[in-house]
Amino acid sequence: MDTSHALFNGLTFYFMAPSVMQLLGNRSFLGLYFLGGISSSIASLAWNHFYRRENVSSLGASGAIMATIALYSCAFPRNTFLIFFVIPCPAWAFLPAILIYDGWRSFSDQRTKTDTPGHVGGLLSGIGYFLWRVAVRR
Repeated sequence: MDTSHALFNGLTFYFMAPSVMQLLGNRSFLGLYFLGGISSSIASLAWNHFYRRENVSSLGASGAIMATIALYSCAFPRNTFLIFFVIPCPAWAFLPAILIYDGWRSFSDQRTKTDTPGHVGGLLSGIGYFLWRVAVRR
């Protein structure tokens, strides 16, 4: 993982985690974070083993951050993200866009240092966690 990727993860966590933590509570937020990290690692390991036929390790941190982004986007769809701190994008549009982008990069970019299959796993776990929480409330 390069420095800019780690910085982006940190900034994303700084801005989104407090809202998600307030929404879920500390214990449930920790569950989401671990679920995102574990799911992203499993997705990455499976993808790299079965599709790329490589043995690649996965850290899971980006996936945990992606799970936080996904839940934030589902819970607050009208909030605006500033892409590159300049371009406004509503959360409801950002979530499918980043999911499609990382999914496409998983297939097309074989030499990337970014764990895009892990990102997809984290995003899907965040969406799944949100849907499960909504279903439980009914």
